[in-house]
Amino acid sequence: RHNCKTFLARDRHNQTFVVINQLLCHSELDPLTVGRLEREANKLKAVEHPAIPRYLSSFQVSADIGKGFALVQRFVAADSLAQQVANGRHFTESDLKHIARYMLGVLTYLHTSQPAIIHHDINPSNILLSSCEENPAKENAIKEAPAISAAAIAQQIFLVGFGSVQAIHPEVHSRTVLGTHGYTSPEQFDARAVPASDLYGLGATLIYLASGRQPIEFLQKDLALQFESSVSLSPAFIQWLRVMTAPKLSKRFSSAQQALRALNTGRIMILSRRPQTALPVIKPEKTRVSINKSSDQMEIVVPPQGWTLWLIYTIVFCIIWNLFVVAWQYIAFSTGLAGLFISF
Repeated sequence: RHNCKTFLARDRHNQTFVVINQLLCHSELDPLTVGRLEREANKLKAVEHPAIPRYLSSFQVSADIGKGFALVQRFVAADSLAQQVANGRHFTESDLKHIARYMLGVLTYLHTSQPAIIHHDINPSNILLSSCEENPAKENAIKEAPAISAAAIAQQIFLVGFGSVQAIHPEVHSRTVLGTHGYTSPEQFDARAVPASDLYGLGATLIYLASGRQPIEFLQKDLALQFESSVSLSPAFIQWLRVMTAPKLSKRFSSAQQALRALNTGRIMILSRRPQTALPVIKPEKTRVSINKSSDQMEIVVPPQGWTLWLIYTIVFCIIWNLFVVAWQYIAFSTGLAGLFISF
């Protein structure tokens, strides 16, 4: 078992605040586990993006309940999106699109890094918006507005909450789900996290911001969130969110670049995804053709025509033609034999 805790601390050297993410394991840490943790920490310390507070250091932890590992990250004075909603903040569709574009840029950076980094836990608590305390004029302007301006969002968004619990035990993938309930993609329950898993978390987060309701509160149909009646968004953006939160990987955007391109162009190129409404199938009158339609396929059965006048004419013609060919061959064969006997 493991125990994760987060502490706010002050750096004695420069008197700045830092965040310590402590991960304790109720057992001794063997050298292989320590090595995995150090590699995980080095991977996070190499991340350089303005939206990701820098990871500064790491060290081993020894406590009464077990051994563990700690990551030190730069502190950002910002409220999470969850806190913003709890405080009554309203997000317009324009705000949501700017958050989506900026976050997709961050995910593109992470997913295309070498090695690739999957966040595993995109949710409203791990996306921060700074409170603008250093700029009172901007803070007052935001308070007076019914929603956060898109420009302010793009400049003050941060992504935190990178987990490294998978480094404690290599076999943890088979029995532990990394993520927050409601924002975790279905494949993560099978320990198959991929870059598209982060897209699901982002889509669920945007639905939460638009509706004020947690994803687990929505009804589901084939694991798909039925959120449409709880939001006031354009049909195109709703369709985009459907693809972002599609339960099946084959129906979800495969990359952050693809999702961003679809958001900017309004064109969703998911070949396996069918439109919500299909054209009606109209069967002509007085026909023996049968149509069997299901949710994913259509079967058209064309029965034999039976005896028709054209079929009778065709059969008679074939019989006469075959008789003519047989008679012609018989005459030609007989004439050839007669000529052969005369020559002798």
